[in-house]
Amino acid sequence: AAGGAAGAAFRAPFAATASVDAKALLLLARWSAATGQRDSRGVTDLLTAAQRAQPKAETAAFEIATYHDDVLRDARARQTNAYAAIGATTKEVAGLTKKETHWGNQLHNVVEWYCKSLQNGVKHVRRSLPRVLTLWLDWAEHGERKYAAEVHGVQAMSAKEARQVAQKLLRTVTTLAKHIPVYYWLTVLSMLASRLAHPDANAAAAVQKLLAKVLEVYPHQALWSIAHLLKSDVPARKEAASKAMTEAKRNLDADDIKALFSSFGQLVDQLIRLCNHKPPPHPTRAKRSVPHFSVRDQVPGLPRLLPVSVIVPLQEALRPTMPVLRAGTTPPDDAAKPTKGRSRGRDAAAARHSPFLLDSPRIQGMLDRVDVMSSLQAPKKVTLKGTDGRDWPFLAKPKDDLRKDLRMMEFAGLLNVLLHRDEASRRRGLQLTTFAVLPLTEDCGLIQWVPHTKGIRHVISDAYGYIGRELTNKELNNIKKEYDSLAQRGMTKTAWLRDTMLPRYPPQLHRYFMRNWPEPAEWLAARGRFARSLAAWSMAGHAVGLGDRHGENILLDEATGNVVMVDFSMLFDKGLELETPERVPFRLTQNLVDALGVEGPQGVFLRASVATLGTLRAHKEEIITVLETLIHDPLVEWSSSRRHGHAHDAASRANAKGVANLKNVEARLNGKVVGVGAAPSLPLSAEGQAQRLIADATAVDNLARMFIWWMPWC
Repeated sequence: AAGGAAGAAFRAPFAATASVDAKALLLLARWSAATGQRDSRGVTDLLTAAQRAQPKAETAAFEIATYHDDVLRDARARQTNAYAAIGATTKEVAGLTKKETHWGNQLHNVVEWYCKSLQNGVKHVRRSLPRVLTLWLDWAEHGERKYAAEVHGVQAMSAKEARQVAQKLLRTVTTLAKHIPVYYWLTVLSMLASRLAHPDANAAAAVQKLLAKVLEVYPHQALWSIAHLLKSDVPARKEAASKAMTEAKRNLDADDIKALFSSFGQLVDQLIRLCNHKPPPHPTRAKRSVPHFSVRDQVPGLPRLLPVSVIVPLQEALRPTMPVLRAGTTPPDDAAKPTKGRSRGRDAAAARHSPFLLDSPRIQGMLDRVDVMSSLQAPKKVTLKGTDGRDWPFLAKPKDDLRKDLRMMEFAGLLNVLLHRDEASRRRGLQLTTFAVLPLTEDCGLIQWVPHTKGIRHVISDAYGYIGRELTNKELNNIKKEYDSLAQRGMTKTAWLRDTMLPRYPPQLHRYFMRNWPEPAEWLAARGRFARSLAAWSMAGHAVGLGDRHGENILLDEATGNVVMVDFSMLFDKGLELETPERVPFRLTQNLVDALGVEGPQGVFLRASVATLGTLRAHKEEIITVLETLIHDPLVEWSSSRRHGHAHDAASRANAKGVANLKNVEARLNGKVVGVGAAPSLPLSAEGQAQRLIADATAVDNLARMFIWWMPWC
């Protein structure tokens, strides 16, 4: 930008009185910030002028908040680097001046603008509210001891000043809670739950109060979300969840809702018992359990408890929707008003919003038959009967921390919203199939059953059956013997896969599509949905380090052709730590390539992959925020022991494993290649990254080094 009088002219606010002028000012501000045509003050003046033109508009306040947030990040990075113990930069190089204060002093301004945006609309709620909570709670935890101490000199901040910043942030968030509807907090329910055991007493009390308010207004949905906290192995987290429930019950007058809390606790106890119940042994097959049993005989307490007024925990009943508002329209109040509590002073006749289905079915009963799956942990298929007259199947899964699956579904749900907003992704119909995941403890829970699906391994086996080469157990045992004798025969794994297995089992998945969708238009549509959904899941899964994509964990919807991913136990690059590390970023074996059509992975699959990566990159802050909850509510496997008490809770809050995992996610979202044998590289473009991943996923050498039962020839 020019200096002197010209610079002053650049910084002068524009007069804007109409919405068109406000939009133009916002566009000019974005362009000025991106190109450096105005300094920070000049960009701020443009944004402020746009906000003054439409003081009730959400977007203007949001743009100001995000711009100040970027300035905050820059100031923090410069100040931290300037005073780092190792590799410190000079103050001149860092761009520090005597007028610049500690970056923490900018926090309150950033949070206030996010709060103004939230009070004016819901369009950006999934980005603004998580950011408010992150800035507030991180400073409350680390501000005085860490953040204030990492900057010295002129920019130094005293402990007293750090506490004052924390107090101002707490007051701002408390005020926000009084001026926005409760359904806003449903979008950050996992964040609230993960921060219940916050080390700062004032912040912990505020989080507990917010959770209690959500429980008070939306008890059916919130109870399912905090069920695992009520059974947590961490005493502080369990105690805080119990206190939030007690406070919510105290604020309610309706006896039926109060009774709901009691009946829900009993229901969860019985469901946990069912998850962990060891099925009776098979009468004739050693070391095998029966294929099904009677719940009345084995877990009699569960059917005796039913019916209960608890909703059937379906995804559509648990996922909130936000109202659609015109610009300048005040967000409506909650349709489900608490019996007690303060009114926010809104007109009683104003329109109200219900974020959930009003007629969500309650649990009427259950089928007596419980099917036992044949996998190692023997999960069980249980069917609940709803008051809508329908049967709703769930998978009761023991010995597995389903919080990973829950975070993956939250990530997929957020990505679906982002993909729908993006024009290129929306035009291609890019969406991920999601389902309800309900952790009941830290090692068991329920998963909503996805209908019309079949494991891709069985689909491929059926396709080979069309040509008389079905993959029977006998055939697989012979393959294993052949594999075990490779060294004795002097053959490498790569040569065996390339010269023996791939020619022996030529790709046949295209035959399945032709048989299942014989009408040409349906076949083409199903194949397109398969390619797009496989691409979206592959890119999304790679971003979060999803492994273990064998043929049982990739399902095919036989009604639509969509790919459905299940079992997210190998999340955050856990597949890299296996005895046989996973060499490929996702599954793209010859049969999957065969089903993509004549273009293979270079056609629809590549275009959908690039669109998905573009969306992931453009919204990496929102994605990291969703996954960040695992740092504050870490997985059991990340802890070296299952110790109890405050020491364990303090260790979990500073979980180095979770921080390292998020850094890998962030690196991928920046276009870097992360994985076994990944050569160091500069960040790639979205298309370059997609091409590199496709090449790695289809490389015969990589496939040959996969675990034998991953079945890389299929």
